[in-house]
Formats: sequence, structure tokens, C-alpha cells
Amino acid sequence: MASWESPTFRPARELPVGGAGSHDVDDTCYRHPDRPTGRHCTRCGRAACAECLRPAAVGSHCLECLRAVAPSPVEKVRSRVATGAPVATAALVAANVVVYLWSQAAQSTRGLSSVIARFGLFGPIVAENGEWYRLITSGFLHFDLRHIGFNMVMLWLLGRQLERIIGPVRFLAVYAVALLGGSALALLLSPNAITAGASGAIFGVMSALYVAMERRGLDPWNSGVGSLILINVFLSFMIPNISIGGHLGGLVGGALAVYVLDDRGAETWRRRAVVRWGAAAGLGVLMFGAGLVAASTWSSPLL
Repeated sequence: MASWESPTFRPARELPVGGAGSHDVDDTCYRHPDRPTGRHCTRCGRAACAECLRPAAVGSHCLECLRAVAPSPVEKVRSRVATGAPVATAALVAANVVVYLWSQAAQSTRGLSSVIARFGLFGPIVAENGEWYRLITSGFLHFDLRHIGFNMVMLWLLGRQLERIIGPVRFLAVYAVALLGGSALALLLSPNAITAGASGAIFGVMSALYVAMERRGLDPWNSGVGSLILINVFLSFMIPNISIGGHLGGLVGGALAVYVLDDRGAETWRRRAVVRWGAAAGLGVLMFGAGLVAASTWSSPLL
């Protein structure tokens, strides 16, 4: 069977009248009152002409809705940092390589570069000559190619992960506190040894990455960070001529620094940026002061 409808008799299509979500056929654009339009924003429902609508995943959105959902300038910067190159990590690697090349080009006495002798960590010199800067400069010095090679590979692999999680500024702050913590404990345990290397700060990057991942619901053991820390701590005690104090001090310093700086899952007292940065600065000063005190124990070290 078939049906047929007269072309002269068609029921009129009902149009909604009033009420939420209704649109009049004679609507005008919200930005151009002189332009009648039958189009509307699929997000807010306001009438808009073709010039004032932008294609969206579903329908079209007006300019006001686009502004409402657009990220702020700060959010744009954070997004670029999160997805961009780890500039702080790259800068630290470059600085270490440049200093290493400089130290290798300098004169050597009894196999020790004059640059390491001048800027390496050594308790008697720090205590008696007041050369406090050695607590910092020693973290950028390396004895040989194997020493810097291993440290820079670790710094690149771990540093870029941590930097993308907490950002480059906080990453540098964590690195600095870890470096000072490593110098302090190295002077406390072996003030009469000439100590150099970025490994103390890198141990701090390892512990900070562990804390940052755990706070974000990620398992540091599945990623291998937890196992990496255990293996490196074990090797610190097994391999001769390794600064145990430098490694353990950096490990503690990095964990404490990211604890106060990272606002993810922060307690009430750490939700304010000024409190976080004040606590981080206090940690740095504390580590630096502990290093100066530890340097004075060179004649009778703790161990």
C-alpha cells in the first residue's frame, strides 16, 4: 500500500514560543543589533551572526563564550612549559660541560686540575680562608670523562621529568637546595677530602621526583625511580672514592625542597606561594649554614 499527501495541505511546523532555549525567527545578533539572524551559540543560546560565531566541536560558539573558556596568560605559560623543552635541565647540563672543559684545559698538579683545587670542596680551606663559595662551585666540577658522563646522563633523564612536573623555576630551587645539602653532609662526614661533582644535586632530583610522582597518584616504583634510588644508595657504600655524605645529603635536601615547594596536595600552611618560597629559602640557608659549621670540623670530623 502507498499513501499520498496533498501538496496544498501540510501541517505548519511548530516553533517554540518563549521559555528557555527558544529562539525567535526575527532575532538579531547580540553584537550587531542591525543584523537579523537565525543562528545561535550552542553553548549559551544567544543569537549571533556568522561573523560573531566560531566553529566548535559541537555547533558554534559566540565570542563571549570563547573568551570565558580561554586560558589565562599564566595558564598559557604553564602549558608551554609543561609541553616544551626542559630548558632548566639543558642549561644545567651545558653549565657542567662548559666547566668540565675549562677544568680539563687548565694546568694540573699531581693529576688534579687547578680548577678543582681552586673551587672544589675542601673543609680546611672553607673554614680557615672563608671560601664559602666552594659549597656551590664544587657541584659543577668533575674529575674525569666517566664522572661527568654518568652524572649528565642521569641529570638529563631525571631532570627533564621533574622539570615538566613542577616547572623550571621550582626545579632549579630544588636542585640548589639539594646541592647545598650534599655539600653540607660531605663536609660533615669527610671534610679533609677534596669533593666535586653534581651527584649530590642529582640524588636530590631523584628523591624530589619520587615525592612529586607520589603526590600525583603515580607509582614511583612502577616507573623505576624508587628502585633507582635504592640501587644508587647501595652503590654509594660499595664503590670506593664515592662521597656518601654528598649523596645522602642531596637525597634529603631534594626531598625536603620539593615537599615545601610543590603545592599539589599541599597542607593549608603551604598553599600560599610566599610561604612555600619562604620555606624553601629557609632550607637553603639552613643547608648552607650547616655546611659552614661542618667545614670547621676538619681537624676532628664526625666520622
